Amino acid sequence: MRNEKINIGKSTALEFSDVFPMLVFATCMGLILVHLYSRFHLALDEGIYLTSAHRVAQGQAPYRDFFALTGPLDFWLHGLVFKILGPSLAAAQAVLACELALLCAAIYWLTARFTTNWAAASTAALYLAMLLTSPYQLYVNHRWDSNTLIVLAAAALWAGVESQKRKFLLIAGVLAGA
Repeated sequence: MRNEKINIGKSTALEFSDVFPMLVFATCMGLILVHLYSRFHLALDEGIYLTSAHRVAQGQAPYRDFFALTGPLDFWLHGLVFKILGPSLAAAQAVLACELALLCAAIYWLTARFTTNWAAASTAALYLAMLLTSPYQLYVNHRWDSNTLIVLAAAALWAGVESQKRKFLLIAGVLAGA
């Protein structure tokens, strides 16, 4: 099944192993969004990130205009989304859902490199189930950004090792550094 080709145009063919991570991402994104939007819980530190992101969307800069305990990436990312979609909890949760779906897709992709597609899909589904049934709520904070970036860095590193293309190694370094 790994070598099965899917034609999507006149000269472009994608392999099943290239398309399935996209399907995993889309499915997980939908399920996580439903999970996040169906619940509301006040979190102790979520407001720190959302308020700081709102300030970034208004043109302020972390460390210059306001104090921050963490790196600025979370504020910049959510600030950009707030600038585009407007400041709202739904916009912030959409970023979180995208990060978690990227984690699931990267877990599938990395696992598929070493096992079968079935085992990789099972691993990604298990991780998604763990996310959706965890007794701890999924909050907007810097930890999800960091987790997503390091798993994507590992996937890019492995893609570079497999393909012997330096661009993937550069991407891995940038993601790990971020």
